[in-house]
Amino acid sequence: PRGRRGRGARARPRRPARAGGTGGRALPLRAPGPRAAPPTRVAVAGARSGPPRGADMRAPAVNHPRLGDILVRFKHITPDQLEAARREMRLQGHALTAQIVKMGLFSEEELAGVIAKTFGRPLVDLEGIEVPRDLAKLSMDVLRKNVVLPVQRKGSVLTLAVADPYDINGLDEIAFISGCQVDVVIARESQLQARLEALSEAEDRLQEGT
Repeated sequence: PRGRRGRGARARPRRPARAGGTGGRALPLRAPGPRAAPPTRVAVAGARSGPPRGADMRAPAVNHPRLGDILVRFKHITPDQLEAARREMRLQGHALTAQIVKMGLFSEEELAGVIAKTFGRPLVDLEGIEVPRDLAKLSMDVLRKNVVLPVQRKGSVLTLAVADPYDINGLDEIAFISGCQVDVVIARESQLQARLEALSEAEDRLQEGT
């Protein structure tokens, strides 16, 4: 009968399957969805690493969104306003958040609220929060450089108060130095600067006393 091999007939060699085990069939392409977390040592518990769900996040994973880009994308400021803020930021040495407030585009409290909403983390008031200095054994130089304040540590998770959670490089540095997984809450920059200044002065007095 047709199709039946007789004894001793040589079987035709099977064509090897392509890589991936699909038997030569092309895999259907699937459009990437929103990124859940940046591919760095930083893993922010419960936070979105970019804009809210549904945003177009088809850029390569290494291109982390920056705060200014997020504000423009969601029409909180215009591209021209962002460019002007960045230009003055470079000239004056201010953080972008401080420069945006200085230009009168937002009040500090409004800007902090917008950042908290887009990043998906709570906005906290640092007044009255007690911060143990040796919480993460981070130097004042590192804290002031990145404008972050450790506010809590549970096991290997270190919670930082930050003004700009989109500064992935800064958060990654903290995670590397501390050896902790980093979580963040949002705070107003003036409060952060004031608390860091107070901690720095207390540390100076302590060193002078010894």
